[in-house]
Amino acid sequence: HGDRQVGSNRSERMRQALLAFELKPGVKLKGWRILLVDDVTTSGATLMAAAKLLKAAGAERVDAAVVAKHTLE
Repeated sequence: HGDRQVGSNRSERMRQALLAFELKPGVKLKGWRILLVDDVTTSGATLMAAAKLLKAAGAERVDAAVVAKHTLE
């Protein structure tokens, strides 16, 4: 997933990220609190897409921890 995002702008990254994740049918996360961990974030699209999916499945809270931030130029 990450290699495909190299050279992509923010909107392309968001589109790619939204297509990158899926949950198995029937997965319910009601009341769960989830921590996503990422080594590097650039636009935040991957984390936002994953969080959106988890919240839609019922997660109460989704937080993220990132080791490094890279800025798009």
